[in-house]
Amino acid sequence: MKSHLFGLLIVIPFLTFAQEKKEKKGLPLKAERFLELNTTSGTWMSVDVHPSGDKVIFDLLGDLYELPISGGDATRITGGLAFDSHPKYSPDGNSILFISDRSGGNNAWIIDRIKKDTLQVTKGDTFNMQSADWSPDGNYIAVVKGTRNLSYTSIIKKADPALSL
Repeated sequence: MKSHLFGLLIVIPFLTFAQEKKEKKGLPLKAERFLELNTTSGTWMSVDVHPSGDKVIFDLLGDLYELPISGGDATRITGGLAFDSHPKYSPDGNSILFISDRSGGNNAWIIDRIKKDTLQVTKGDTFNMQSADWSPDGNYIAVVKGTRNLSYTSIIKKADPALSL
C-alpha cells in the first residue's frame, strides 16, 4: 500500500505539469502599454498609389495607413500587435494586398474594401514571405518567399477558395 501511495505522489506532479502544458497553446500576447505617436515622416516605408491617383497607402511601424495624395491626415487601415507591411492596391482599387504576421508567420493577406473583409491568401509559419503584388488584370497574385540568398516566386489565382501554398 505504501509503495502505491509513494508511486502516486511521484506521478501526480508530472500529470499536472502535462495538463498545464497542453492548456498553454499558442502565443498569448496582449498589449499592456500604449504609445501615442504623431509624426510627419517615416523611413523604410512601402508606398503604393491608388489606381484613381487620389490617395496613397503606406506602412509605418507595422500598421497600414491611407492618405489623400493632396495631403492631410492619414487614416489607419490596420492596427494591433501584427506587423503589416508592403501594401499594394488591386488594379480596380477595391482591395489591398499586404504581408502580415498576424497568423504566426509572414503570409499574404487581402483586405476587401467593399465587403470589409480580410482574407488570408497564403498559409504557413516559416515561409519568410518578402513581398506580394497583383497581376495587371487583378486575377493573380505573385508572392516572393525566401531569404536574402535564396528566394522563389509563386503565382496564385485570386479566385481560388483554397489558397494555400
